[in-house]
Order: sequence, then C-alpha cells, then structure tokens
Amino acid sequence: MTKPLIIIFIFLFVSCGPSHKKSKQEILEEKAEYYYNKEIYKEAIPYFDQLINIDSTKGVYYLKRGFCYDKLFYQRFAYSDYQKAIKLKYGIAVAYLHIGVMYSENEQDSLALIYYDKSLSLDSSRYQNIQILKRISQEMIKSRKNNPAAWKEFEEFKKRKGLN
Repeated sequence: MTKPLIIIFIFLFVSCGPSHKKSKQEILEEKAEYYYNKEIYKEAIPYFDQLINIDSTKGVYYLKRGFCYDKLFYQRFAYSDYQKAIKLKYGIAVAYLHIGVMYSENEQDSLALIYYDKSLSLDSSRYQNIQILKRISQEMIKSRKNNPAAWKEFEEFKKRKGLN
C-alpha cells in the first residue's frame, strides 16, 4: 500500500515541480514579437533595441527592427539594420529584397535592380515576385514621371505580397 503512494508522490513531485522561469531575454522576445506581429512597429522597436543590447549577434533582431523602421519610414535606420543582418548572415535574401523595395520607393530603380538580383541569386523561391519587381523598376527607369500606371502597379504588387 505504501509503495503505490510513494510512486504517486514521486510522480506528482516530478510533474508539478518548479516551472521554468523565463529569462529577461525571453520576455523581451515575446513582447517584441507580439508588437511586431500585430504590426505595432513603433512599440516593437524599443524591445528589439533591448534585445540587441543583450545579444548583438542575432541577425533576426536586426532584420525585424529594420523592417519596423522601414514601415515607419526611417529608411536610413532600416538600411543600417538590414546591412547588419546581412553581415550576421541572417535573412540575407529577405534583407536584399527589402533594400531593393526601399530604393524603388525612393525612385532609385537602378540600385533597386541590383538588390533584387542579389536577393534572387540567394533565394530562387521568390523568383516570380522579384521578376515582377524588376520589370516594374525597369519600366519606371524608362519613364519615371510619365508612367503613373507603373508606379500604381508597383504599389499594388507590394501590397498583395506583403512588402509594403
């Protein structure tokens, strides 16, 4: 009779033992991801800042903070973070793609084409999307101010593909 009680006691002790306490980094990651996924980018940035201060070797923090900056039109900061993610070898193709889109938005389509090609060379799964962006950029280079239809197509494409 005491043997089954001991087994039950051991089972309860092991299964109900002390739970894992989240580290500061885990809590910050959860908060950063929450705001990032809810597209509340202004709120996500300070959490990514803190995460980078804790561990500056994680490219994901730079890539996501760069995206937040990009969405808030702080393109200089976005560009810097995308470059840091690339240097850390994280999300390189995605970073190049977003840099290309930034250049297109700033009417620097020749530079955009370079970054689209870099992205494409690393990740062919985005082939169709990048080819469309390249074609639109080439059209815009030819007739930047005279082709509002190309600009509209670019904006609509970005929206459909979640690049805006």
